[in-house]
Amino acid sequence: MLTGSVVQFGKKTYRQCRGIPQGSVVSSLLCCLCYSHMENVLFEGITEKKGCLMRLVDDFLLITPDLNRAQHFLNILLAGVPQYGLVVNPQKVGVNFQVPGSMGSCPGIRVLPPHCLFPWCGLLLDTHSLDVYKDYSSYAGLSLRYSLTLGSFHSAGEQMRRKLMAVLRLGSHALFLDLKNNSLEAVYKNIYKQVLLHACRFHVCAQSLPFGQTVAKNPLYFLRMIFDMAEYCNRLIRLSNKGLILGSKAQTGILQFEAVELLFCLSFLLVLSQHRPLYRALFPHLHKWKRSLEKRLGVLRLTRVRQATNPRTPDDFFAIQC
Repeated sequence: MLTGSVVQFGKKTYRQCRGIPQGSVVSSLLCCLCYSHMENVLFEGITEKKGCLMRLVDDFLLITPDLNRAQHFLNILLAGVPQYGLVVNPQKVGVNFQVPGSMGSCPGIRVLPPHCLFPWCGLLLDTHSLDVYKDYSSYAGLSLRYSLTLGSFHSAGEQMRRKLMAVLRLGSHALFLDLKNNSLEAVYKNIYKQVLLHACRFHVCAQSLPFGQTVAKNPLYFLRMIFDMAEYCNRLIRLSNKGLILGSKAQTGILQFEAVELLFCLSFLLVLSQHRPLYRALFPHLHKWKRSLEKRLGVLRLTRVRQATNPRTPDDFFAIQC
């Protein structure tokens, strides 16, 4: 892979003498070895006592309350590190502090407010609380229809169920659900946004069902699917919070089963109500479920659910097409 890569172009064959093939399985490994060595040489002690330096392949993130260290780190990267072949594109650099005049000659650096949701590798980090949210901006202008497809055969409903469960599992990452790292308000908001997007996926899959296999013809099957997804999401949340009491029959937990179910109910009611004729048979059951959950939740937890669902449609969801 390193010295014997062969490239065919037209009728001619070439041996690659410099670099490695784009997309090679060893590319990210070699990148990590190179940059890890660079970090040990150049950035030793930059997070000493306070701070955290993280990197995903070649995307660096420094979190520190020390402005001098942040400026020193930025200065090194902007100057480039020739011995490691490192050249930084200023247009891909973001900071939440004022860039000194000496660095101002690098146009394109994105300067964010001191207190903001800082974007990094598909995440949004609250610079004040360090709560972690998912960045949904990558969905803007894209249709979910092209990301989920079903086969045209008799078990399409079961395939829809399996696919939605698998996507739900992938999205339920501990980064967003772990209460040891995030505030309770952030976890509630993360759950709501994830479930809201999942309700959009449900609609996309339902629209892709083969002719004759509609929700209206078997509403109880699809209602059961929504119930099962809520139960599965509850299990995933609890797996991300082992050792914490999140819910109990005595209503003593901090994140009740019923609260998650209500977030599901509200999300599906919001999305499906935009296509009312297609899901008319589901609405009586969903409204009944909603009323039952609201009665069972205490005032505090019901307030938390309402805070998480306000606004009902988050700003970053208006550009998502389903």
